[in-house]
Amino acid sequence: NQAATDRFGRIYSRRLARERTRSVFQTLGVSIDPDCRAETLSTGEMQLVEIARALLLDAPVLILDEPTASLSDSEAARLLDIMVRLRNAGKSLIFVSHRLGEALKVADRITVLRNGERVETRERHEVADTSELIQMMVGGRLERLFPTPNTNIGGVLFSAEGLTRRGKFKDISFTIRSGEILGFSGLVGAGRTEVMRSIIGADPLDAGRIVKHGVHFRVRDPRHAVETGIAYLSEDRKGAGLVLSLSGYENIVLSAMPRMFRSGYVNWTRVRAVASEIAQRMRFRGQLGSMTSTYSGGNQQKIAIGKCILSGADLLIFDEPTRGVDIGAKAEIYQLLHEAAEAGAAVVVVSSELPELMNIAHRILVMSAGRITGSFARSDFDEKTLLAAAFAGHAGANDKAPESLAA
Repeated sequence: NQAATDRFGRIYSRRLARERTRSVFQTLGVSIDPDCRAETLSTGEMQLVEIARALLLDAPVLILDEPTASLSDSEAARLLDIMVRLRNAGKSLIFVSHRLGEALKVADRITVLRNGERVETRERHEVADTSELIQMMVGGRLERLFPTPNTNIGGVLFSAEGLTRRGKFKDISFTIRSGEILGFSGLVGAGRTEVMRSIIGADPLDAGRIVKHGVHFRVRDPRHAVETGIAYLSEDRKGAGLVLSLSGYENIVLSAMPRMFRSGYVNWTRVRAVASEIAQRMRFRGQLGSMTSTYSGGNQQKIAIGKCILSGADLLIFDEPTRGVDIGAKAEIYQLLHEAAEAGAAVVVVSSELPELMNIAHRILVMSAGRITGSFARSDFDEKTLLAAAFAGHAGANDKAPESLAA
């Protein structure tokens, strides 16, 4: 059936819609099937579809709010090239981003906002570097963005052996030690998030096994994961990480609700006391009694991280923990990850920002096309080598993943 009627009774051609979608995807360099359902796409792929939709409107002004937040470095670079082409074609673009280097690359003018107010507007040539923007954003000099990595690494806390989910990832094996931060890098669609969701029981595994503290077990669902000491911070904090209609108090204690009851009723005094203590540790700035939907991105992320910490889990999996937050909040989140590792937790960080992983992780595993294509110790970190591993699965290289990439 090549035609359909929309809710206003207008007839449109599905064939033409498919052709135009395929054309704009080609312009973006995106390999997404125009006929696939949006619900099957990753967060990054959904972002690309939204951008493609905006381009199809052919509007003279485009407002792009954090368009690269869900993209890998190479995909973001491709989008920035498209933005430059659109500007050269006469379109006006408003580009909202926390990735300061990107703003310096493409902007003609830069405006910095802080606490809902305009701090300053400058022509691009008047801004020397990102450190100058950071000073304007945080109201002073940020002495250190990344904390010194923890050196007190313990024994193996968790291992994954041959994890496989048909059509998503294959033969994923790795270990992580207590006190260690293990980074997972790769392009959008490489399978990193899918692996983490399977580890916590959100998606089924077809093969492989999980071992924690030397004991093999199967995680039934995310609740069981928390019970076994595994906490997961979703890449989609608004859709899967938080209940936006609840207060900060309620969101923080969601992972520890059994401890909040007394005589069969919720002990709200305890809820507020526990949540306030966690919020203070998370360096939260705001009103915990307000709905979480009213918080800034940084404060929302701190609430989500606090929920993971309160669970008492010793394996913490953070998927894109600094996505869409400002540079000051990033520095605080890096410190929180460092403190968790220093306290003995094993911390997995999935990130599309290579500089971030290279500065906070002890080791980095790179995934490409559903397989691990590289394992790198901190002394071997090199951006070009890591990027090459991220593209390896698409170039026909490394058809067979190593049997084990354990440290």
